[in-house]
Amino acid sequence: MLCRLRTLRRMRGGKRLKSEFVLKNIDGIWFGLVPALYERGIKHAFTSKFYGESVLEDKRLNMSFNVGDSEDCVLANRRRVCAALGIDFERLTAARQAHGDNRVYVDEGLLGRGNKNFAGAIAAADALVTDLPGVPLLLLFADCVPVVLADPAKKLVAVVHAGWRGTTANVLRKTAEAFRDEFSSRPKDCVAVIGPSIGPECYKVGREVYRAARDNLSDYQKFFQPAGENEWQFDLWQANKAQLEMAGVKTENIFISGICTKCHRELFFSHRAEKGRAGRFAAIAWL
Repeated sequence: MLCRLRTLRRMRGGKRLKSEFVLKNIDGIWFGLVPALYERGIKHAFTSKFYGESVLEDKRLNMSFNVGDSEDCVLANRRRVCAALGIDFERLTAARQAHGDNRVYVDEGLLGRGNKNFAGAIAAADALVTDLPGVPLLLLFADCVPVVLADPAKKLVAVVHAGWRGTTANVLRKTAEAFRDEFSSRPKDCVAVIGPSIGPECYKVGREVYRAARDNLSDYQKFFQPAGENEWQFDLWQANKAQLEMAGVKTENIFISGICTKCHRELFFSHRAEKGRAGRFAAIAWL
């Protein structure tokens, strides 16, 4: 069964998907954002599929060097996105994601890693953190959960990649706790947005995922609904929201986009909907 489709309502400057998540267009680049975070000084964008250059699919804005696309096309797409968002492409910093819980602090020595090619990206990181102004952090997605976590008071921001492996490894909770332990951030000051990703009604998993959640997540039963013999629907949105709450982030400061990438495959890349042939959209955040 598909997730419920949400009504798209037009608004000035973009299309509203729900009250706190909007799609906006700047110079032909469409991206999603939560205005409430911008109001608190946290700049971020979830790039959509359109419009860009790609040999995978005509006019699609693939942001990944690692899915068989033309490197020239990906580089052109990244430069266009940076220009539209008003950020410095040379400072754009990316990681080679590993579906784990490793966090990397991006300092001056890491600026620009992975912006021009896959080989140069920061190795084996699923959370990038920085307190440097004007440093755009980039991770890539096609159903996994992108999270922007920030402390406006401490001027601290992170982008986190949480697929089922990262979620069951508590990558988001550990990143939020690192804010507190390593940067003296107060959880009550933090804000987060859980971006477009596969929704609970579309994400069916088997025993391997269920057991990993059972072994590592508190109250794991709350995030699963039976979907057949040895099969469950897994709510990654609520599982990651719970991790933020466990780390002390206030519920009212956690925004869930509610956009299922599989259902809204016309807007965002979806590994499942496109049967493994999908490009990748980016979650980007900066101070």
